[in-house]
Amino acid sequence: MATVTAFDKINRIERRRQYHEWFDAMRIPEEDKRKRERLAEDIDDEWAIYLALFLFALESGQPINMGRAADEHEERMRDILREHDIPENVIEDYLRDVADGEEEVTEERYDEGDYWTSPDRALDIALNDTNIVYHHTENQQAIADGKTMKQWLTMKDELVRPTHAAVDDTILPINEPFVVGGSLMMYPLDTSLGADIGEIARCRCSCRYF
Repeated sequence: MATVTAFDKINRIERRRQYHEWFDAMRIPEEDKRKRERLAEDIDDEWAIYLALFLFALESGQPINMGRAADEHEERMRDILREHDIPENVIEDYLRDVADGEEEVTEERYDEGDYWTSPDRALDIALNDTNIVYHHTENQQAIADGKTMKQWLTMKDELVRPTHAAVDDTILPINEPFVVGGSLMMYPLDTSLGADIGEIARCRCSCRYF
């Protein structure tokens, strides 16, 4: 038991390092970086459990009511977001447009590789979805505060995809969408206008409002 506990602690420390490095690199206030780290950790834990249940069902052949499991997972996600003071309408938008759009782990998908039920996928979801809900929240707050303009900000490094580099530092009225590749986005990681997943996944961009 001591060995397992030690391994779990090492694994948790490593994952926290990844949260820190991901959000620490973003061009956002320090307090916001730490808030995102805490939310990402909770989302990561929840998704790791949910994907482990899928893995058990696929490998064991045991009858599991995955519809009920999905409903319970959604409720736990709602509770997590509420605990982190995410506005109710942002939570509902997230659960409808993002969580409902996550690719389910089918037998065919599982056969493509272990990633689909892995802790790595849980981590990717946590990092991405944390930014989705906070960017949405910040956009709403900026509008409520009477801000009228916005500016897309990339990390300005070699990892920035060309379509995002093309809009870096672009300033627009707050109610106009950025044209990112072939997608319209009100802010980085915005899903409301049907942006392609290639413009959303693992995006580290941020938005400045004024």
